Amino acid sequence: MKIKYIANGKQFFIAGGLNDKNVIDTMKICEPFAVDVQSGVEFIDPQLKHKKDPKRIKAFVEAVNTYNKSNSDRKNSDDELEI
Repeated sequence: MKIKYIANGKQFFIAGGLNDKNVIDTMKICEPFAVDVQSGVEFIDPQLKHKKDPKRIKAFVEAVNTYNKSNSDRKNSDDELEI
């Protein structure tokens, strides 16, 4: 994966275009230190542009926690990552 080559062992964040539907795959592929979300948790209704949707935030956090749990289990670690 090119991002791992570019990062050269350094911790990095992934941002841009993330939402609850794609964050797990992104984390599996890139293995970032952290992820950042902005528009991926906003209301879809144009009248609420730039407003955060609590349901979409919850879905995003749950997706990240799902990845963290499965990744933690794979590494046989007792240290679970938190958001």
